[in-house]
Amino acid sequence: MITNAKSIFALSFLLLSLVATQAQACSCTRDAYSDDASKQTIKQARYIVSGHVTDIQAPKTQDQMIGIMAPSQSSANSKITLNVDTVHKGADTPETLTVYADTQTSCGFAPDSLHAQTFFIVYELEGEYMLPAQCSGHISDKDKARLTLGKPALINTNTNNDFNEGLPANK
Repeated sequence: MITNAKSIFALSFLLLSLVATQAQACSCTRDAYSDDASKQTIKQARYIVSGHVTDIQAPKTQDQMIGIMAPSQSSANSKITLNVDTVHKGADTPETLTVYADTQTSCGFAPDSLHAQTFFIVYELEGEYMLPAQCSGHISDKDKARLTLGKPALINTNTNNDFNEGLPANK
């Protein structure tokens, strides 16, 4: 009887340990990579650029935190210097952008992957620039090809709205 109790305890402990140590993975909704999501990403982006990362500064630690008010204040966000080579959206894009990106959570970027990246979607939040997380910054291959060729993504043919704001004129 004692052996059975020990076995049950050991099995229970093992199962609880497995549940408690499961890795967290980013989980996107099914439509996060849809054509509509691509159009929405383009519409909401402050800038869409090609360029390269020149510097990544590690996130602030929790004890440096005052409160999460802006991207620079989040303990999950690294500060990134981005040199802009080509502007695909955002007529007033500076040559160098300071952006923040989540490099600490499962939906963020692996810091090493940022150095290899050359196409960037940049949102504006609280007056600062932020790279989107995995599920919120998708641009379809078709829209990306149009943007990199200097053509606007086919967002909306009605010119009385802000869908095409900041995109190059149709060629």
